[in-house]
Amino acid sequence: DELLEVGDVYYSVVAITCGASGILPYSASLGGTVQCSSSQFRTDGEYGILCDADIDSLTLDKAKFVLNGSQEKLALGYTVDIEELLPGTEYYYRAYYKINSDDSELKIKFETDAHDQTETYGKIMKFKTLDLPQVVTGELLEVSDNSAVVECLFSKLPEESVCGLEYSWDGGSEKIVAECESGETSIKID
Repeated sequence: DELLEVGDVYYSVVAITCGASGILPYSASLGGTVQCSSSQFRTDGEYGILCDADIDSLTLDKAKFVLNGSQEKLALGYTVDIEELLPGTEYYYRAYYKINSDDSELKIKFETDAHDQTETYGKIMKFKTLDLPQVVTGELLEVSDNSAVVECLFSKLPEESVCGLEYSWDGGSEKIVAECESGETSIKID
């Protein structure tokens, strides 16, 4: 635990890294919390989540993604949404808390045995973004004057995916939506 000094009173401030959810190929939601017995941590510091594909870059000055959190008075934590991630990539993240020493009228700071600090971090956690789905359109089967069956191969599909087929002819075009799972699927065109 690090200590905040407020006058002659010390407050322990802890940045805690929480879970990842809503993980998709390009985005995720990451959670954290700040524990402090004084509500001053909201106004005298900034906090949130750091995220990067490089575990050694999880500091405020190096992380690719620095996402500010907002923890309301009665909330037990905060969640930040991160976008522009790469599919199928492992990312590391952790919570942080940084004192705004220039803005703090209370002159709060972290106290350590070695030197004064202005920031603290939660433990490092990781998640992996989903791979992009892969689709291969195969052969036309059972072709007649007004219908056909198209074999398609779907892989790496997220749960509850909806797949489809778009086709055109001299007189127009149409889209067919079908329930699908990873693997081979036949879609009938009528």
